Amino acid sequence: MPEPSPPEAGSSPTPEEQAAELDGLVLLGSGRARAAELLAALAGLREPAPEVDGVRAARAAEVAYQGQHPDAAQLLEAAAAAWTPPRQTSLRLRAVRAWAQAQEPDTAAIRFDELLDDGLLDDGQPVPPGEVALTRAALGGDHVRSELEAALAALPSPAADADRLDAHLRLADLLQTGGDTVRAQQQLEAALGLARRHEDLLFIGLSSALLGNVLVERGRLDAARPHLEAALAVAWERGDGLMVLSVGTVLVALQQRGGDWQAVAVTARALGAVARERGHWLALADAAVAEGVGLREQGRLREAVEVLVAAYDALAEVGADVAQRILQAHLAEVRAQVGKRDFDALVEEVAGPRTLHGEEE
Repeated sequence: MPEPSPPEAGSSPTPEEQAAELDGLVLLGSGRARAAELLAALAGLREPAPEVDGVRAARAAEVAYQGQHPDAAQLLEAAAAAWTPPRQTSLRLRAVRAWAQAQEPDTAAIRFDELLDDGLLDDGQPVPPGEVALTRAALGGDHVRSELEAALAALPSPAADADRLDAHLRLADLLQTGGDTVRAQQQLEAALGLARRHEDLLFIGLSSALLGNVLVERGRLDAARPHLEAALAVAWERGDGLMVLSVGTVLVALQQRGGDWQAVAVTARALGAVARERGHWLALADAAVAEGVGLREQGRLREAVEVLVAAYDALAEVGADVAQRILQAHLAEVRAQVGKRDFDALVEEVAGPRTLHGEEE
């Protein structure tokens, strides 16, 4: 299939020009957003030219693969049928990776063997650089690390930056699992650099979170903190509650260790909001305790008691007994530190006469 012509300046883009723009996009950051716009526009055409529809199908399948859509492999295989090598080969190799991603290793191996049988990977064939190594890595085995390294050495930048970023993340995971946290850190720094270059918020957050965790594992706690803070900010902006809980739990511990009580209170408040929204009651209790400590260390005792009482009432309302007992124990500790009379008077001022600390009056 011939490639569509590039757009000409000064006129409304034709479908062919839209397809050419779509085909040149890197599926990261604004490129991924623009691809979604162009795919929607081209999907509405009544009778698109074959080359336009071929680009639309190929890029839609690649977007589905990147989003881990369950039908990505089938979409890639269907799109490949409209193309000749090297584009057909690239799509079929990506389909192999999609089968592996979908936990279908047998199908992935069969499809890779079919590529070999068809001679598409023979010497002299136009094979996209780095994609065979990337696909062999997806198939697993004893040489995944070396295949990923070979892929990274060959995949072109910026055209294949989405695949390069994925390879950096996968290689980092292998290295960290194998105990090589120094090289894992290097791979995650490379992934973060690509994500920042393309201003991709999703991968900035993910790479920052993983890099922060590796630095924590290496004992470099001060270096880890800004990466975890960046990851938390991205997770909060994107509404990714699981990431907020995962990153925030580690981050609040680092902030407590450093005695940054204002930051502790802010992070714990975010944790508590997400925990309450998602019904993670133990996480809500832990967040309330952390926020209360952060506020008390700033001399804001009344606010700390308000936070603890509000969390206690929320847990009582849903019958979260274990989480409620955690707060009860903490409230008893606070009461002992503040003084029973002063504490009880403050609680009564905040929430009316009641017993929250588990002691008999």
